[in-house]
Amino acid sequence: MNKTDYPKVLIIGQTFNYTSGSGITKSNLFKGWPKDRIAVATDEKIEDLMCEKYYQIGYNELKRPWPFNCLQGKTKSGPVDIKALRNKNTSQCNTVKNLNKRSELYSLLLRRGYHFFLHFSGVYNKICTSRISDEFLRWVKDFNPDIIYDQLSTLASIRFLSRLHHITKKPIAIHIMDDWMSTINQYGLFYFYWKKVINDEFSLLLNEASVLMSICQEMSDEYEIRFNKKFLPFHNPVDLDFWTQNSKTQWNINKPFKILYSGRIGKGTLNSVTSIAKAVDVLASEGYDIVFQIQSTFMTDAFASKMKRFSNTVINTPLPYNKLPEKFSSVDLLVLPIDFDLHSLRFLKLSMPTKTSEYMATGTPILVYASECTALSKYAEREGWGYVVSSSGITTLINAIKTLYTDGSARRKIGMRAKELARINHDAGRIREDFKKTLSVT
Repeated sequence: MNKTDYPKVLIIGQTFNYTSGSGITKSNLFKGWPKDRIAVATDEKIEDLMCEKYYQIGYNELKRPWPFNCLQGKTKSGPVDIKALRNKNTSQCNTVKNLNKRSELYSLLLRRGYHFFLHFSGVYNKICTSRISDEFLRWVKDFNPDIIYDQLSTLASIRFLSRLHHITKKPIAIHIMDDWMSTINQYGLFYFYWKKVINDEFSLLLNEASVLMSICQEMSDEYEIRFNKKFLPFHNPVDLDFWTQNSKTQWNINKPFKILYSGRIGKGTLNSVTSIAKAVDVLASEGYDIVFQIQSTFMTDAFASKMKRFSNTVINTPLPYNKLPEKFSSVDLLVLPIDFDLHSLRFLKLSMPTKTSEYMATGTPILVYASECTALSKYAEREGWGYVVSSSGITTLINAIKTLYTDGSARRKIGMRAKELARINHDAGRIREDFKKTLSVT
């Protein structure tokens, strides 16, 4: 490996991890990159040490005006001591984040009420800003990146990247994970004013960017229509040797028939996961030997309590990332759900779940439970790698699961096609090389 073949990349915002979708995608895209040619500036917790140079974006960059700063956390800004952090990050296993304590629930409700007030009054985008501190700028100049990469998700992040670009004169690469542009402007007294501001400032930044990327082809097509710009799709790549080590070669079913959902429980998935649990209970009452397993690193107390009502649903302890190929290959059916309500579709319509490519590589049949307007549903329908249920309703869902329970040839056909598409479309070796070339714009 010739280090000079890799551009020096400064990553802003989302850091590397193996728990969130965007963190996993970023980790897999940059895997193998020389550590001394990556630097990360983030306001998040640093979990995975894929490079040696980190900057904690904190109070110096995020300080709000008085009196709002009185309610703000005071995270210390500055370069991160990697040795101390490496000693601290000793566990490789994901843990369940929960909100079981009454005090934490109370705090959550207060924060939601506070943020609702800020958005409704129209002051949120005025006070929740980011500045380029002198210390941060010295750190950036010391690293001297060839390009600045950002996944963006807020007006503050748009403005931060724009200011940094103007100060450093470095090329920028923008990678869109979800259609947050359709949802970040919350309803309030100045809704239409902020809608225009966000759209105008985002469009100006697109004009200045050297590289524009999306999460999938459907998003690229839509964003070309909206912004008259070409976006190159880069989804989560899979290391085929890693993900196919336990992949299915025969599709006989377990007793009981095991259905697995692995991923985030929250906005955009909560209702559809609950519907699957209901459908499995109905099937069990009809005599089917079946169980629904849920594996998530984030789960509220309310959701866990709700799932206890379903006698054939089991909540599993989250597994470390290196154990997922074996787990995904051991079950009979994997599910990819997206809620059907308007707000969820606005946010996730153009998204492609991170685990899509990982599911595909294992050869386990996949059930896609999502509206026909979503990029996920269109991809599965067009290429035949999943069994698609594109309308909400328990009856349709039950019939789909029955088919996959009883029809071995259907399971085999879907599993074989998924593995084939994983090799063709999501091979990490090829995609990482394309990604490296795309960022080599200088």
